[in-house]
Amino acid sequence: MTADPGFHYLLRLTAWGFFVLLVAGFVVELGWRMRADALAREHPAARHRAAVYHFVALAAAPLVAVVVALTAHLRLGAVVERAPPTSLPLFGSSAGGSGGPALLAVAWLTGVAVMTLHLFVQHRRLRAVTTHPASPALQEEVARVAALVGCRRAVRVRVGDVSVPQVTGAVHPTLLVPCSLLRLPHAERHAVLLHELAHVVRNDLAVNLVQRFVLALTWPQPVAWAMYRRIAREREACCDRLAVDHGASRAALARSLVALAPRSSATNAAMAMAAPGTIAWRLGQLASAAVVPARSERLTPFAVALLLCLAGWAGLGFADRDERLMDLYVAGMFGPAVAINAHDPAGRFGLLVRRGRVVEASIADRPLGLAAIRQRGAEVMLLDSSRAPLVTIRVSDTGRVVWKARTPIR
Repeated sequence: MTADPGFHYLLRLTAWGFFVLLVAGFVVELGWRMRADALAREHPAARHRAAVYHFVALAAAPLVAVVVALTAHLRLGAVVERAPPTSLPLFGSSAGGSGGPALLAVAWLTGVAVMTLHLFVQHRRLRAVTTHPASPALQEEVARVAALVGCRRAVRVRVGDVSVPQVTGAVHPTLLVPCSLLRLPHAERHAVLLHELAHVVRNDLAVNLVQRFVLALTWPQPVAWAMYRRIAREREACCDRLAVDHGASRAALARSLVALAPRSSATNAAMAMAAPGTIAWRLGQLASAAVVPARSERLTPFAVALLLCLAGWAGLGFADRDERLMDLYVAGMFGPAVAINAHDPAGRFGLLVRRGRVVEASIADRPLGLAAIRQRGAEVMLLDSSRAPLVTIRVSDTGRVVWKARTPIR
C-alpha cells in the first residue's frame, strides 16, 4: 500500500532541513573560529554562553527553514493557481515515491531514534548502580559546602559503586560518591564537593539533558559534536571557577583532577568531577592568569539572528523553487485544490482538481455541471449537453494535466 503523498512531502521537507543543517554547520564553525582567540580571553561563563548560542543556532537553522517552507505552503490557502504543463510531470503522475531525499530523511530520523535510545539506556544503567546512604559526617559536610556555594536545592548524598563523584537527577539531584572520596585530604575533598555542587547550582544536568536531545537531532553534522564538546568543556571550567571563587584552592582542585582522571568512567548522563577528555585543558585553565574580557560575546546574538534569517530565506527558496515538493504538498491529504486555466486552438477551459479528482470544470468560462464531468481513474472527459465529449484530459494527483490539443470548430 502506497503511503499518502503528504508523508513523502514531510520526508522531502526533512531532507531539505538536512541540507540546511550541513550548510549551517559550516557557517557556525567559521564564525566560532573567527572569534576563537578573543573568546579564549573571556570568563568561562561567557565562553560557555557563546558555545551554547552557536549550538542552539545550529540546531534551530534546519527547524526554521522547514517551518518557513511549511508556512509558505499553508498560506497558499484552499486553492492554488497552476499553469498546465505541456506533458506529464517528470516524476510521473503519482506523487508517491520521493527517491533519494526520502532515504536521506529516513536515515537521519533513524539516527535520531538510535541516539535517543542510547541516552535512555545510559540513564537506566545509572539508575541501576548499587548505592547506600552516606554517613552522617559526609552528609553534614556536603550540607556545609552547599550552603557555602549558595545551593538552595536539597541534594541527596549516596555512596555507590562509581569511580568518581558525580551528580545525577535533573529534578531531584543526587550526589553519588565512591568510598575512596573519604580518603582524600580535606582540601581536595572540599574542592571536589564545591565543583559537584556547582553543577547543581547551575542546573547543569537538566541543561545537558536538553543538549543531548538536540545533539540527537543534529547527529549527522560533525560541527554539532564539536560544539557539544566545547559546551561540556566550558561547563566544567565554569564549575572549576565557581569552586575557586568559593574558597577551593587551585592546587587542591588540580590535584583532585589528577587523582581522579585515571579512574574516570562516568557517562554523559551525569555531571562528573573528572569528565573524560577535559582534564589537561582544565589544568591549563587553573594554572593560567586571570582572563581579560574581550567583549566579543556581544557579537554572538547578532550572528545567531543572521544565521536564522538566512535559514528562513533558504526555507522560502526551496518552498518556491522545488516543484516536486509542491507536487507532494498538493497531492497530500491536506493539500489544497488546484485551479488550472488551460487553452488550446479551440479555446479556453478550466478545472478545479483536488488530489487527482476534478471537482469543478468550465468550457469558455461556462461552468459545467457535475453530470458533464466523467472521470475514470486519471482520465477525465468533459461532455457537452448531448453527452458528446468536448475534451479528454489526463489528471495527476499532483494537479497536473495533459490533453490532446483540440482543433477549432469552423
